[in-house]
Amino acid sequence: MKPKIIFFTLLSATWAIVPSAHAAMYYYGPSGLSSAACTQAAPCALDYNLSGKTFQPGDTIYLLGGTYSGQYIRNGASGNSGAWITFKAVDGQLPILDGGNGVGCGAEPNAVVQYVIFDGIASRNWQSSGFSNGWNNPSSHIQFINCIADGNGVNGIAFYKATGVLIQQSIVAHNGNQQPSWSSGVNLYTAGGSYQDNIIRRNVSFENIDISSHHSDGSGFILDQSSTGALFENNIGFRNGGSCIRLNSPGSHVVNNTCYHDGLEPSDAQGLPASPGEIYYSDATTKSGAVFQNNLAAASGYNNTQTAFGGPLPTQTTNYAVNANAATPFFVNPAGANPDFHLTSSAAANIVDKGTASGAPTQDIGFDPKCIKSGSPGGASWWSYTIDYTYIAGIGGVAKCFNPATRSTTPDIGAYEYNGTTGTGGVSGTGGATGAGGSNATGGTPATGGTTAAGGSKATGGTTSTGGTTSAGGSKAAGGSVPGNGGTQAAGGMTGTGGTVIVGSGGLANTGGAKTTGGTTSTVPGTGGAIAATGGSSNAGGALGTGGLAGSGGISPTGGIVATGGSTNTSVGGSASGAAGGASNAGGDMGGAGTHGSGNSGDVGGCGCRVAGGPSRSTLAGFGLLSLIVLGFARRLSARSAFRRAIRGGATLSKADNTGRRVAN
Repeated sequence: MKPKIIFFTLLSATWAIVPSAHAAMYYYGPSGLSSAACTQAAPCALDYNLSGKTFQPGDTIYLLGGTYSGQYIRNGASGNSGAWITFKAVDGQLPILDGGNGVGCGAEPNAVVQYVIFDGIASRNWQSSGFSNGWNNPSSHIQFINCIADGNGVNGIAFYKATGVLIQQSIVAHNGNQQPSWSSGVNLYTAGGSYQDNIIRRNVSFENIDISSHHSDGSGFILDQSSTGALFENNIGFRNGGSCIRLNSPGSHVVNNTCYHDGLEPSDAQGLPASPGEIYYSDATTKSGAVFQNNLAAASGYNNTQTAFGGPLPTQTTNYAVNANAATPFFVNPAGANPDFHLTSSAAANIVDKGTASGAPTQDIGFDPKCIKSGSPGGASWWSYTIDYTYIAGIGGVAKCFNPATRSTTPDIGAYEYNGTTGTGGVSGTGGATGAGGSNATGGTPATGGTTAAGGSKATGGTTSTGGTTSAGGSKAAGGSVPGNGGTQAAGGMTGTGGTVIVGSGGLANTGGAKTTGGTTSTVPGTGGAIAATGGSSNAGGALGTGGLAGSGGISPTGGIVATGGSTNTSVGGSASGAAGGASNAGGDMGGAGTHGSGNSGDVGGCGCRVAGGPSRSTLAGFGLLSLIVLGFARRLSARSAFRRAIRGGATLSKADNTGRRVAN
């Protein structure tokens, strides 16, 4: 029976290394057809039922670049924690869902779904929100990566009544200019879970508004009512009608954000103060479980009297602020043609290396100021900047606007690190980092005027590193993002060099079994006898990389936050931002001295499987090849067993036959 047991064990291993038959790739284009094959050469139409396609866990739906007029995404299929469904821009391209002020959202599920990613897509001019997890179908475990939400009537990106959202490296602007408004750029309302489940990281949100009679919202980012926690980390908010970051619920972690001249709407009929502050805690309950550290804010308000940090503040650690339109020499050019919030040498005294290390992110925002330019977008009279779609399309999509740099051991205050560098291979998983040795000019800041000097935020000639995405094995860059620009996994996949299961090394049969040059299939696999050539039986990219996908809301910080020391927050111009020597959070909120950003989600791997219709030849060929070898090996073991039984039964050995083998008489 032993040969049969081994046979079925190896057959199970063979099945284990074959990619999922359900993982497929579909292509959609601005001029696609409902009857098309959904390939890159013949894309489908992005119509009301997605050209009649039903997606399965692990599928990737690619959108070609261009403007999709009145076309939207209504998905009713779920992925799972090991195989997300991904709606993704084709590498290097910029698809734009333009509603033309039509009803609905640019992207919103039409059923309760989970484990869905939107990556590299712009959504603008919709009467409701640009992106939403659904008010009537609130869906959990949704990720918005490298997206643009611009000029939508209510929110830019909204997350309602669910748990597990990641909003990362996105640009959000000019939302909320239609009734009923009551809206903000990024809005989390009744969000369940903690700061480990809901993560808002490395985003830029500007010129959002609330045109309702209350003018109580219109913030860059808001943790709205009845929520239980979220992390706001390395974000930039500037020139919003409300606050930069507004906290209406407890459990927030607000760490290393940069805020500038928000609070531009003048009144609030609910009795809350006009221009409530750059970072504002609405009442005493909102500071419960809160962490508030390493934030940099410059306040003005509509009347130039605003205080940066407002409300019943939690214990503060190493924040820095200027109030009442005081000077900001520590920024490169915040009011320039390309608003630039990189730090200058003037930041050395109060900002550089003055942050708290415990709980600080390992990277900064790395935002390219040229992705935003001065202009007249229409709408509110005080709006004065636009998103530069032409520039973004020219550099290869939204992901290329973000090139996070590594923070030093003692981090700076704010979203940018003055001495941060992005070296060979890059530090960012999403969109890749800048080229070899690239660092900011003069200690890490771009030249005055908002443009980067030679060797600026990218190295001279510093295009993004090849691939720019995740490395072999499917792990993610620090911070644990979803697959970045580049989309597929590194060569090797599951079955290639470095893959998970390789039959051959060590041999299944006798040592010394022959193998053909180049590691192709051996007649008798022996030591070194590989089953397939480098790259394995699946195509480069394989299936899911080691590490799999993010579960339960994406990325959990390792070890939580320890707000140590409760050191004095510095405030210049107007009232102070906090009492000197604020009480420390002894032991921190969550224990441990870990940092935010240790990702637990991997890539939603490339396919190498089939394109909207069938398994790939390489997958079937690899399976067939392995099956033949397994069958041959089983037969060989069976013959040996019979030979041994014959000997034990009294048979004698004759001389070798003409093959050189001994036979039993």
